[in-house]
Amino acid sequence: MPRQLPLQLAQSLRYSSDSFILHQGSRSAVDGVMRLASTGRFSVLYVRGDRCSGRTHVGVYLAGRLQETSFPVRFLAASHVAEWCVEDLPREPLRDREVLIIDDADTFLASEVQSGVFSELLERLRGKRGSLLLLGEKPLNDIQTGKENHSRLEAAVTLELGAPEDSMRAPLLGAILQQRGRRLSAAKRAQALRQEPHTIQTLVRFVDALEQR
Repeated sequence: MPRQLPLQLAQSLRYSSDSFILHQGSRSAVDGVMRLASTGRFSVLYVRGDRCSGRTHVGVYLAGRLQETSFPVRFLAASHVAEWCVEDLPREPLRDREVLIIDDADTFLASEVQSGVFSELLERLRGKRGSLLLLGEKPLNDIQTGKENHSRLEAAVTLELGAPEDSMRAPLLGAILQQRGRRLSAAKRAQALRQEPHTIQTLVRFVDALEQR
């Protein structure tokens, strides 16, 4: 797995490449990232998904896939990027064709403090023919960031996370329950799978509601 700074997650979940379930809603984003990163040219990619759509898990899965194909990868939480640039990057410079993944990137881009950091990272990655993979909730055009950042993001490729196919919802529910350390009766599982709309977020909300009772 990639070298990873501690992620500040809303929930205490354990993510890994091995436990990721590739479904219809994530397949096009995963394929797009792998295809663009493998060109050996500088690129900026933005994977957008709603809250609880599995963005962080997709990022961890992609980090594992990229490392398996010999790409150097680093995965950073948005809140740690500036610290990493000051403390770690001088000691461990970017490598050729490195892929840098930033979680909660819309928060990172909206921070005035991070504006100069973003520009510097892009230039460093460009020089190494690397890729910047941003994971965020907001559409790029809705992120309140500086004009310079907006102009730099115009060439970014946006990939969307969507809903899973019906046949994958049961294994996804099982994975969510395993991550939470919960068990459900067959009747409760069936009730969860009947929820509308058929999204990962709906399954997460169902399990959240049970935990709050």
